[in-house]
This record gives sequence, C-alpha cells and structure tokens, in this order.
Amino acid sequence: MFKIGKTNYISEKWQLYGFVGVLALFALSLLFPTTITTVLFYVGLLVYAVLFPVKALAFLLIYFPVRAFYIEISPQLKLAGEIVIFGGLLHILWNARKDILSLFRFHWFELALFAFCAIGS
Repeated sequence: MFKIGKTNYISEKWQLYGFVGVLALFALSLLFPTTITTVLFYVGLLVYAVLFPVKALAFLLIYFPVRAFYIEISPQLKLAGEIVIFGGLLHILWNARKDILSLFRFHWFELALFAFCAIGS
C-alpha cells in the first residue's frame, strides 16, 4: 500500500477501482492492439505498480503463465512484466528517498548470496 508513515491515504475502494481500471486497459489493449491502447495500459500499470507494488506483483501471477498467448494476440504487451518490476523499484526508491544509503546495508545472508553469485556461478 502507498503509505506515508503509518497513514494510508488511498482507501480500499479506490485500490479496487485502480485494479479494475488496469484490467480494463489490459482488455482494451488485447481487443484493439494499437499503440495508444498499449501506452495507456503501460501508464496505468506503472502508476498502479508505484502505488500498490504488492498488488501489482499479484497481477504478474495472472500475466506470466499466459504471456505467450497474450503476445500472440498483441505483440506490444511484451513489456508488462518489466513495467511492474520497474514500478516496484520506483516505489522502493520513493520510500527510501530520505535515506538512500539504507538500501546498501545488507544482512549476512544477502552478502552470502552476492558472494555465491560472484564465485559460484
């Protein structure tokens, strides 16, 4: 959820409206595979992913299993997963804007993962 401190400024009703709006734009971009509908879907998905990153990741659970089918219908929909991930990154950067260095303080298991990636793979 989009929170500033402990206050949630967007009600559950508007979160549902946003999700239904993104799904409607998705359906429009599938039915009418033009550039403008795809751009509208991407912008709506990016805004939704920045405001509600956890719920946008739930959209990926719907999107990725049938991604090949969606791309056959509308080839412009290839970037939907990347848009959600980029929106989540923007959300993290926005929440850490006052203490960017906190993003670079790692726990021991994160350091072990980095060492494994550098040495083991």
